[in-house]
Order: sequence, then C-alpha cells, then structure tokens
Amino acid sequence: MPRKPKSRQVRPPKRDRSKASSSSCSSAGDEDVAFTSDCSTGFETADDVFNEVEISSDCIISRDLSACYDGDDDESVDGEVHSIQSQSAPSTSTDCFPESVVREVVSPDHSYFSLNPIVVGPYLKSKPSGRSSVSPIPLPPEFSEPSVTQDMSLILQDASSKISMFLYQSWMCHVSDGGIHVMLLSKKFEKAVQRRLFFSPDGNVQLSVHCQPVPVTDYIKNATPAVSLDRETIGYFVDRCVEVINNARKEEICSGLSDEEYKDVWHCISDTVIDKNPYQENRYSETLRSSKCSRLISIRKWRCGECEKMRRNVQRRAAAFRKEEVSKFTPNAALSDSQKSAKLEIKQKTIRAQSRRLVRLEKKIQLMLQVEGVHVDKEMSNELTELCKSADLSEVQSLFLQQQLEASKAKSPSAVRWHPTMIRFALAIYLDALGVYEKMRDSGVLALPSSRLLWDYTHVNPAEEGVYDYALEDINKKTSRYGRLSEISRSPL
Repeated sequence: MPRKPKSRQVRPPKRDRSKASSSSCSSAGDEDVAFTSDCSTGFETADDVFNEVEISSDCIISRDLSACYDGDDDESVDGEVHSIQSQSAPSTSTDCFPESVVREVVSPDHSYFSLNPIVVGPYLKSKPSGRSSVSPIPLPPEFSEPSVTQDMSLILQDASSKISMFLYQSWMCHVSDGGIHVMLLSKKFEKAVQRRLFFSPDGNVQLSVHCQPVPVTDYIKNATPAVSLDRETIGYFVDRCVEVINNARKEEICSGLSDEEYKDVWHCISDTVIDKNPYQENRYSETLRSSKCSRLISIRKWRCGECEKMRRNVQRRAAAFRKEEVSKFTPNAALSDSQKSAKLEIKQKTIRAQSRRLVRLEKKIQLMLQVEGVHVDKEMSNELTELCKSADLSEVQSLFLQQQLEASKAKSPSAVRWHPTMIRFALAIYLDALGVYEKMRDSGVLALPSSRLLWDYTHVNPAEEGVYDYALEDINKKTSRYGRLSEISRSPL
C-alpha cells in the first residue's frame, strides 16, 4: 500500500525559496495550474495528490502560493513536498498567477485551515496528468463583470470593510459589479434583499427597493458632495456612503392597504398591485398598493400619499358592496360577488315568470281564435292590417279601444277590470250629467262602468251633514289670498 504523507502545520518560510523550487521534477504549461510532487517520493496513486495542505489561521494567502509552504521543513515526512507552481515560477510575488485566475476557498478545521485553490476562467485549458486536483469552473456566457484595475479592486475592498464597521444589524456590504453593494436583508431565516444601495467609484449612487429602482435624489441632497474614489479620498468616500445609508435607513416600506376586511374588493380596484410579501417585510404579510406607490416613506407614517388615495377609494367601494339593496342602475363591475349572485337570481326568476306568462297568453290567443275567430279572405286581412298600422291614435284613444274590446269579451259587466283613466273619464260624465251617463250606458254603444262602482269612488269619505273641514280650509285659502290683494290695493303709495 502506498503510504500517504501526514498532515503537518506549516510555519512561515525561513529559507531561500530557490531550494524548494529545485525539488520539483515537473511543471504545468504556460496557462495551466497543477499540483506536483517531489520525484524522490514518487506518488503511486492520484489520491496522494489530493492531500490537503494545512496552514495557520493567521497566514495570508498571496499570489505566490509557494511562499506559504516550506518544502525543506525539518518536520516533513520522508522529504515529501507539495508545491503549487507554474512553468516559469518567478521568485517574486507579482507574477505567479494572472489576476482572477485563483480563488482561495478556506474552510475552517479546528485551529487550522484547508487551502483548496480553484482555477476559473480560460487559464486552465487542459487537465494535466492524473495527479491534478484542480478542475476548471467556467463562467456563464452571459456574465460580464465590469473591469476594474487591481489597485481599484483593493481600494473597493478597503472601503467596503470600513463601511461595514458603521452598518446596523441586517445590513451588509458586498464588492462586485465594479462598485460596493450595501444591502438590507430580511430578518427571517430565508434571506431576501429588501433594500440595496450601490456606490460606484465615480461617486454615483443607485437605490432599489424590492428590486425596483427608486429615485435617490432625496437621500443624497443633504449628503456631502460626490468625489471619485482613490487612495487619498477613501475616508471622504466612506463618510459620504455612511450618510446616504443613514438617510435611507430612516425610512420604512409603505404598508399599502393590508386590512383583511377589504380583501374582497381588491380585484375591483384598478391601477393597483397585490404584494404577497416575497421580500419578507415585517409591516404586512399581504397588501394592496397603488401602482404609483413611492415604496419608501417616513418611519412615522404607515402608507404613502398614493396608497392613501387608493385606501379611500377602496373604502367607498367596500361600503357600496355591503349594501343589501343596490340600485338597478349600478353597473355590474361595481357589485360584489354576493350582490351579483342576488341580481342573477332575481333576473332568473323574472325571466321564468315572463316565459310562463308568454306560454299562457299564447294558449289563450289560440283558444280565442278557435272560438271567436272569423275567417276573412287575404285581401280583407291585408286591408285591416294596413288600417290598424296607419291609424294615428293617441295613448288615451288606444286605451279606450282596448277597454271596449275587453268589455265586449267579458261574460258579465262585473268581470271587467277598468283602467284608472277610464274611471276618471266615467266620473267626469257621471258627476256633470247623471241622466246622460245612464242613457249612454243603457244604449250599449259604449261600455262604461256601472253607477254602483262609481258610487264607491264618490263616497270614499262617509257622507255627513254640513260641510267637510277640508272644503272649508280650501275656501279659506282662496279667500285669504283675495283679502291680501285688497289690502295691498288700499295701502297708500
């Protein structure tokens, strides 16, 4: 069985690095990175290459990775040496690996750390022989990070660490996209970015709330003027960033309209958005906000001006929905689901009743045609039809003819249901000339209500001796008007 070297603690280098470099027997290509071993030991399996190199927690990884490893340490086992080198490994620490080639992934292990170099980008074109422990991690094709110089990258990291010292709980810094992201995370276990401020090296500031851009003018107008970031202005840049962050921190998210009692009318309100709280805000669990919502408001307020206008509209709509009786002129869009259901039930009952009435009238007409119908030839039928269509009758005349036809078809005079207009017409003749009315009715030329029926209308109030009080009041009103006119005529000018 091949013997694997034991893990050992690495101390800072004490000897010249040229000795360590002379012990290696193979190297990677121009743009390849590989782990190699001393030829004297001769690893028999590829698993020997994957032995982790343990370094102290206070060891800082530089671009010259071989500087952190002492190949000639007295505590090494059988002189086995693990080194990370390129084909032309220089003695300086500036040309070991190209920038952005190696990412150091350090995982804690008690009092030591394991170093796992990860090679990214196009620098690893092919895998070396079976002893390589590095695999390429290609970047996605759509990824394009803004290019910044190495010096600017270090300045951004320094500024980010200084800004982090002034941040409150749930706020964090992240350097990417050629600038500094300052984000407010949700307080729940599953984190979401609620607010994000982006500071670019040229002094520009961007603000987004719930991944939606928000104007940043109100947050930078009282801050110090913008300056470009460099070594001399890093303190001034950090102070300005902290001012903008504090200004944004003084405001809270607009809660919109989160009342449960208005949820049944949310779908009826136009120009609104239902926020199901995917960003885990603490002010609401689900809310309705205006499409023009300003998102951030003063911490003393509960909703913005646009959402306040929307709230009043929702309250009016909800009050209309809760009315038991709704006007028939109310549009369907303004009705609640229960009101729409009630309206449909009423319409259904009305349609069924009208359908039954139509069927009943059709049967009645068919029966009347069979019993009382008169067969006429086609020419006479056309003439009568044309005469009825061409007759210009008023509403009263048409009503009079209909009442006469109905009275002529009735089996007895008491079976006729007289229209109120016909009652008024008969009372006018009856009260003026009782004898003439009786002669017209007895002649059979006209069908008129009986005297007994008219007596019921004329004796609504029981007959008494003397004069009715309401008649005296009416006379008093008329005479008092004449008295005022006489007084005016006698008054001196």
